[in-house]
Amino acid sequence: EEAVLLVEKEEEFPKFLQEKKKGIGGTTRGTAYHIFLENMNLVEFDEMEEKEIDKRVQQMKQQLVEEKKLSKADAKLIWNRRIVEFLTSKTAKRMQKAEKMGKVYRETQFVVGIPAKKLYKETKSEELILLQGVIDVYFKEEGKLVLLDYKTDAVFEGEEDRLITRYKKQFELYKMALEQMTGEIVEEMILYSFGLGKEIWIEESEN
Repeated sequence: EEAVLLVEKEEEFPKFLQEKKKGIGGTTRGTAYHIFLENMNLVEFDEMEEKEIDKRVQQMKQQLVEEKKLSKADAKLIWNRRIVEFLTSKTAKRMQKAEKMGKVYRETQFVVGIPAKKLYKETKSEELILLQGVIDVYFKEEGKLVLLDYKTDAVFEGEEDRLITRYKKQFELYKMALEQMTGEIVEEMILYSFGLGKEIWIEESEN
């Protein structure tokens, strides 16, 4: 069955599908972080002390500038401390284990057809809706899939619910897409907030 496009105009795309297209000097803080994280080898940070991690993060930023993957201005958008917090988090430790087994998958692009009835509760239509996007990271852990998305929104401690409300639908859509692509079940969804320096677990809405 032929899929139909969910939205046709860029301005109609949900914010989470637009956020990587705009920014300061051609990029956003979020995009700068994503470029850094995409090029990072998690395993090399295993067993490193915080001071060592901070030094290596600075070296990596300089290297990405030299390779013209980041501008000097972009590199300044990345706070070393926030990267250190992530790399010492429980989620990063779990990813390191998965990385050693080649089970971490970054920046996965997808275009999948999802039945309309799965997206809209008010319809029973089997018509396919075309869903496209990029999954920041997913990894396999003990036979299960874990979906992870990085966010750099400026939020204050205690405002976790704001992020959940803002991004819950994105996680649910990406979960559907990943399960369709892999034929496996996503058992955990994690939003890592660089603004808060912590993980937030997203629970799927009840049908």
